[in-house]
Parts: sequence; C-alpha cells; structure tokens
Amino acid sequence: MSTTTGAAADEPTDQNEAGQTESGQNRVGDQHEVVRPTAIMPLFQAVVAGSIGAGLLILSFPEPGWWWAAFPAVALLWAALRGRSIGGAVLVGILAGLTFHLGLLRWATLFLGPLPWAALGVEQALWWIPMAIAWTLTSRWLPHLGRWGTRLVPVVAGGLWLGRETLAGAVPYEGFAWGRIGQAQGSGPLVELASWIGVTGLTLLVATVSVAAVELALAAANRPAGERGPVAITAAAILVTLIALALVPIHRLPVTDSITVAAIQGGSDKAGYFNGGEPGEVRQAHALATDLLEPGSTDLIVWPEAAAEWDSANDRTTGPVLDAVYARHQTPMLVGWIRREGDLYHTSYAPWPRTDQVYDKHRPVPFGEYVPDRELWRRFAPELIDLIGRDFTPGTGAPVLEAAGTTVGVAICYDIIDDDLMREMVANDAGWIVSPTNNADFGRTDELWQQTQIAQLRAVESGRTVVQASTVGPTIAFGPDGRVLAQADDIYTPAAVVVEVEVRTGATAAMTIGPGLAWTWQVTSVLLLVVAGVVKRVTSNRIA
Repeated sequence: MSTTTGAAADEPTDQNEAGQTESGQNRVGDQHEVVRPTAIMPLFQAVVAGSIGAGLLILSFPEPGWWWAAFPAVALLWAALRGRSIGGAVLVGILAGLTFHLGLLRWATLFLGPLPWAALGVEQALWWIPMAIAWTLTSRWLPHLGRWGTRLVPVVAGGLWLGRETLAGAVPYEGFAWGRIGQAQGSGPLVELASWIGVTGLTLLVATVSVAAVELALAAANRPAGERGPVAITAAAILVTLIALALVPIHRLPVTDSITVAAIQGGSDKAGYFNGGEPGEVRQAHALATDLLEPGSTDLIVWPEAAAEWDSANDRTTGPVLDAVYARHQTPMLVGWIRREGDLYHTSYAPWPRTDQVYDKHRPVPFGEYVPDRELWRRFAPELIDLIGRDFTPGTGAPVLEAAGTTVGVAICYDIIDDDLMREMVANDAGWIVSPTNNADFGRTDELWQQTQIAQLRAVESGRTVVQASTVGPTIAFGPDGRVLAQADDIYTPAAVVVEVEVRTGATAAMTIGPGLAWTWQVTSVLLLVVAGVVKRVTSNRIA
C-alpha cells in the first residue's frame, strides 16, 4: 500500500484508498497509516457545487431569509474543497466568493452604480482564497494527527470559516462585516441561542455542523452496511444536540424600568444622499410624521439618522423646527443630523432640547460616507470618487446618551454591525438600544431587510430592546427574545411607531464569554492546522 504525500491531481478516484475505514485513516494489522483524502468530485463539478453552495447561502439572508439554507450551503462548499489541490481550492474559493458577495450585495448598485459594487464584491471574495486553501489543507493534514485529528476536522473548519469572516470584517479600512452566517439565523429556531454565544457563535455552530454532516456521510459511505452503527449514533447525537440548543431558553436580564418610546419614520424618498431633496424637506417630513402622535403620549421621541439634516449650530433653520415639535408634544427627543466641526463632518445623534451630549457615528461606510486614501483612488475613478463630496470622520466617544431618565445605547446605521461597539454599550450600562438609520439610498432592496435582521440579532445578543428608526423604513422594535414589539405598517410612508421599552441591566453570556469563545476557537483552529502540517511533513520525511 502506498501513502500519498504530495499534491494529487484534482480528479477523484472511484473510491478512497483500499482499506480506509474513516476519512483519511487506514488500519493494516496493528499499524495506523494515514492516506490523504481524495477529492470527492472532479474540479468542474466542484466549481459548480461551490457556486451552488454560495447561491444557497445568499438565500439564507433576507430576502427570502431561508435560514436553513446556510447548512447545505456550507456542506456543498466543504464537499467541493475537501481533498483538492491548492490550485483547485483557489479556483473554487474565488468563484464561490464572487457568487456570494456579488449576489448578496447587488443592492449596492443602486447607491453608486456597478463599479463600487463590483469592487466591494471582489475585495470580499478575495478573503475566500485563504479560507479555501486552509479548508483543503485541513482535510489533507488533520488526519495525520490520528483519529482525534480526523474527528476535529469539522471543528477546525468552523474556526477557519469564522476567521475569514473576522478578517473580512476588519481589513481593509475596518472591513465590511456583512454576510456573516450568524446574521442569517434571525428567522430560525436558533435565534435565542445568540444570547449565549452571539452572532459569531452562531456562525461557528452552523459551519461546524455542516462540515460534520459531510464527514459523517463519507465515513458511512466508506464502511460496510453492517458497520455504520457508530456513524449513525454520532449523526443522531449531533441532531439531538441541535434540537436541544434550539430549545435553550434565552438569557434574560433583569428589568429595572420601562419607558414609552415613539420612533418616527418620515417616509420621504428624498432622504438619500443622491436623491436631490430640497433643504429642510426631510426634516419637515419627520416633523409632520411626529404629529401623528397624541401630544404627551410618550416619554421619548426618536428620529432617524440625519432626519434633522444639519446640526442647529451649523444651520439656523434646524432649531426652530425642532423647537416647534417639542412645543407641540412636550416630550424630549433624540435627533440625527450632520455636524460640521471646522473641516470635519460627523453623522451625529443628540438630545433635543439641546444639551452638551452628542454621539458621533463610529463606523462611517468606506467609499460611501468617506473615501480612504482619496487621492490614490481618485487616480482610477475620479468622477466616481468626486461624487462623495465630503468625508465623514469616525466618532470616538462612548456609544451612549442619557434620555428620559435612561441610558440608551446608540448604533447609527452601519454601527449596528460592529461587535465591539455593542459590547461597549453594555459596558457603559445602556439599558436599551436605538438604531437610527437612513436607508433611502437603497430603495426597496434587500439591504433594508438584511440590516433589520442584524438589528434583531443585536437585541437577542445584548439582551436589550432595540428600536430601529429609519427615514424610510423598516421602522421597527425588537424585544430581547428577537420578537417584533411594534413596527410601521409599510416602508416609504410616514409613521410613528410607539413601543413600551423595558430597560434592562447586566450582560448576557454572549457579551461576556462570546468574544473569548470566538477568539479561542479561531486561534486553536489555526494552531491545529499548523501542527498537523508539521506532523505531516515529519511523517513524510520518515517515509522518504
């Protein structure tokens, strides 16, 4: 019997090496010999399978939000990459990555056109290359660690998938953390589990279980019918564990108070960056929508991102409108506006009547709200870069404000994707969270619903009510269990959404142990892969 140690061709054999009883393991007498798994399918089929998997993964996000599609999606991607050569893995990975990100982010074409959409999709897809290589090496190297190495393949693969999501969400220019598997689980039965393990934990769970399903299927296929009992028992144990996890009750936090909040939706399609509204038009739309409320019926009124247009210190027309609204309702407000400070611009959120408090958006969108390395990129697309006429500066203060006797966490639009910002809110004793946003540039596309589902998961993860106030919708409130508490009847219509907000204290497990779990899992996965590579090399040298 021969032992394969080099890079094999990207064609599968009709079956694995003779005598193989588990993925990558042979028993010959009393010896334990390791054979690299062969590819499950030819390269062309793998490219097709990987792209189909990426397409299924798109469907797990809104719309249609088929959460369950993430499982077969990851399984197909693993099957396409398992046992491949490095070159084959690169091809499968980049094509699957392009399929996923260009498909998921197609709404970006409405904002700035096809070129930024393509650039963003390609940049995100490039992160699939190192993951694809790491995955195929996982399938080839871990069996060299013995039976436990083979059993840890799904665990390592899950950690490496999360590693790709983590890097893509941080690099370059603070990344783009959109399209994480965990973000697709808001409509599924695992949503409440986010209070214990967070969005990153949901990613790890889905990826690990999906890879394990493929490995178990292959293990069963490589055994005689009468010897498949242990595989069936393992599969049943995984299924029972999944069902048990779906039944785990939410991590509930104690309630210390409650207030009545009204979230205002102006409904004007002129709220977008490029929609050409007249000065004051969006502000007036929100003033009129506020008047849908019965005066004095709420404790706090929250407006969306930039609904007041300009800071009253920069525009003398802002203050009188807000004063008039306050006079009619006698209710404190939180309002969004653009704040100019010398040559710096901030997307800000502040109380009205005005105090010395202000929160500046921490995560302005690169190439949307500011252009990093503007002069560099202007050389390639000057007209496109010049469309973004001003660069917004990231805020640095704590993401909380005091309003209506409560401490409220603030996540302006794209801030909602930032894991660290969520934890910072909780660390600063935020009792509930408001997410003012302006989605008008994305029309009626899936972006609205994808962002809304992220807000839903943040409610569960943080154990707090999240009120999303949008210029055009969806304007909606989620309880700590992810259920809808109140919402506007439709998008692009004026609305005043009233919700009773429970103010909570403390931190969920997702906020405390979640980050450590994710970091440990990722680092351990990389270390196991490296150790397996070293063992493989030593073993190969001994054989040679």
